[in-house]
Amino acid sequence: PGLDLLVATLARAAGTPEVATRHLVQGLVWVALVWPVVGLGRRAAGRRGAWLSGLALLGLPTLLGHSCNNPKDLPLATACAWLLFTASWLGAARRLGWRHALGLGLALGYVLATRPAAWFLVAAPGLALAGRAWA
Repeated sequence: PGLDLLVATLARAAGTPEVATRHLVQGLVWVALVWPVVGLGRRAAGRRGAWLSGLALLGLPTLLGHSCNNPKDLPLATACAWLLFTASWLGAARRLGWRHALGLGLALGYVLATRPAAWFLVAAPGLALAGRAWA
């Protein structure tokens, strides 16, 4: 619902066809997927992991195919990647502050605005915080 609302609003404001606007927004959502995936690769395996994870994104033809055509799955994949990236950021932080709370709220909001039925993904940051409390 969130992506559909954004596309309809941008198409109406710009006076462009909704299909063309949807393709543009979907392409931008794919670009937004690169940062958290490369960040997770860097956090897991250093600089080499960052490069390999970025190349893996480019090597997934299904993901590239869905980047401009599928209005539901790619935004959810991007939202999940941002949520995992935020959870790893929370787990690695020495002290939690307002920036962490804001980042977590934005990531969770993005997931729920993309697909409200994905509420179970709230467990990802909870597991990061539980691991942090355990340590």
